[in-house]
Amino acid sequence: MPHSRRREWNCSEHIRVIFLDTVDSTNDYAYQSLSGENRFLSGSAKNLVAIVSGEQTKGKGRLGRSWVSVPGESLTVSFIGSVPSSLIQSDLAGWLTAVAGVAAASCIQDYVDQACRASKNSQLVDKGEGGGPVIGLKWPNDIYAQGKKLGGILIRLATDRPLSVGGVKRAGEDGSEDLSSSEQADLRVPVIMGLGLNLAIPHIRFQEAGLQAISLVDLLDQSSLPNQSSLPNQHGTPNQSGAPDQSDVANELLIRIGGKISDLLDAFSKNPEQTCRKLAKQMQEKDIVSGRRVEVSTASGQVIEGVCRGIGPDASLIVELDDGSLRHIDWGDAQLEDVPTGDSQAVEARSVEIVENR
Repeated sequence: MPHSRRREWNCSEHIRVIFLDTVDSTNDYAYQSLSGENRFLSGSAKNLVAIVSGEQTKGKGRLGRSWVSVPGESLTVSFIGSVPSSLIQSDLAGWLTAVAGVAAASCIQDYVDQACRASKNSQLVDKGEGGGPVIGLKWPNDIYAQGKKLGGILIRLATDRPLSVGGVKRAGEDGSEDLSSSEQADLRVPVIMGLGLNLAIPHIRFQEAGLQAISLVDLLDQSSLPNQSSLPNQHGTPNQSGAPDQSDVANELLIRIGGKISDLLDAFSKNPEQTCRKLAKQMQEKDIVSGRRVEVSTASGQVIEGVCRGIGPDASLIVELDDGSLRHIDWGDAQLEDVPTGDSQAVEARSVEIVENR
């Protein structure tokens, strides 16, 4: 995987950061890095590795959509965590996208609320109870503000590269013997959560591309932002902590979102059903799709039209058809019919890519 100079540091006990000036795709780099991070990831259900890049040149979103970033304009990161393999085979696996979505949306909401309360000159619309613009989720993988896309998420499950508690080698790796039944029960599947967040992309570029998108700087009065640059500088100049000199915005969001994902994955591993119920409630609070008319293209090519009636217990999209019947859609690509179409309006009906043996 082509990439530029690599630098590492720990931003907390459970989060290790790897920063690359340039990379083809943070998700692909994360997948290729799994073997080297095995022992750290398997040490605790809360452990995360964050692959951060100043520039992503060939990243992909769902359905082959381009997902690229320009230095100084976006936060592009892939978090690597893990969950018990038994959960991947259950109906709860679909909630993994909600883990990333809820973590990102809630942390961004807290950040903009604090920034807006600190600003005396903020002229904002769509204010929430916390004082800042409302950050919503377009089920299940898009982050929205003021009716426009602020960021997106792509989940990848590396089922062919399982981890085991305590760093025991997976079956067949380097000639090791097959794992015992108890060790098999302890296997954890790496989860790669790619996040792209618009921090300082000029609005004119969205207009030229015909995208209904927005950047974080568009949501806030400029005086409330400590730094408009969104990523580490291209030279990766170290600061006193040993990390490259990142802007306050990107650093703060990286730490907050990573910490929230770490906590949620730990809770998901220990109490999956309870955690999913909490995720469902939080998704409902942030959902901007329910009650609106959607058009869903399923994996089989079928097109389903109707009104979204929320999310099912297995994280499926519930659509009420024109005849009054309900359809639960596990996987597909949905568009809101009451807004302009385009990539920025796409929402996946389960944005989880399972990577089997290649």
